[in-house]
Amino acid sequence: IFGRQAPIDIEEWKIGKKGTIQWDSSESLGKVKLILLKGGVEIATIKNKTKDDGEYKWEVPVGVGTGNNFRVRIEAKNDSNNADESDGNFTIKSGKSPR
Repeated sequence: IFGRQAPIDIEEWKIGKKGTIQWDSSESLGKVKLILLKGGVEIATIKNKTKDDGEYKWEVPVGVGTGNNFRVRIEAKNDSNNADESDGNFTIKSGKSPR
């Protein structure tokens, strides 16, 4: 269903910073749901419903934790079996505190 996805395993994202989640869809699904996984476990819904247009800008929220074992799962809004996830893990690091 979905092809290339970003973020990928060489990427590092920071809490409080924006990044772009990207995917290629082989079908016109209308709407998709974006889910954040840590260690293969769903820990947060990034966006419950967004257009299947291949990208979504996301600000990494406080509370998702840090580590190097995150992935994004993308699933058809009306069919959670029609889904795929990032090919590799990516890293989320703490953002810099303002002084």
